[in-house]
Amino acid sequence: MSTSRQHAHPPVWQCVHAPVGGTVTSLALGPNDGNDHLALAGTLVGLFRSTDGGASWTPVHKGLRSPFVRCLALSPTITVDGIAAAGTSESGLHLSYDRGLTWQRHEFWSSHPSINAIVFSPVFATDGTIFTATTNQGVYMSRNRGRSWSAADNGLPQAEITALALSPQFAANAMVVAGVSGYGIWKSESGGKDWVEMDVPATSSD
Repeated sequence: MSTSRQHAHPPVWQCVHAPVGGTVTSLALGPNDGNDHLALAGTLVGLFRSTDGGASWTPVHKGLRSPFVRCLALSPTITVDGIAAAGTSESGLHLSYDRGLTWQRHEFWSSHPSINAIVFSPVFATDGTIFTATTNQGVYMSRNRGRSWSAADNGLPQAEITALALSPQFAANAMVVAGVSGYGIWKSESGGKDWVEMDVPATSSD
């Protein structure tokens, strides 16, 4: 029996010729269904939008209060609701309801902290839940598609929240995981109401 086998060619990368926009900080892609080829690119000089899979790009700054885009996220049902989210430095969270064409800034109790991460619930269509991680104000949560926000950081250290993730079974187990600068990984099994530190094995540099 021969042990030789055919090897597929490795993936090939192509430059998409995006407009000059400085350092790219974040990317978000639509579902790529049919003729829908939405893509958003966040940079340190603003936000760019493509509807042809990256072949061409257009700056979309209307309503965006800061050019320093740190993170992006799309609603799981963006083809229906058109909701996209952009987190900026020192100017807070911005939401779009028209697939990234225009933006609206949202307040967290009259403040606009820098945003490090944004995550939509996997069942956003039914629960309308969004979480955001901030540099100095913990975690915020909305249960009404971003119209209003409340703190969701009981038990978390008072430190920068660097990352967020939701369980794919969030509707059943309400699990949220957060990375906290200097304090490791924390989890909530109550949809962000309370947090405990996760037992993560220590690493060695040896």
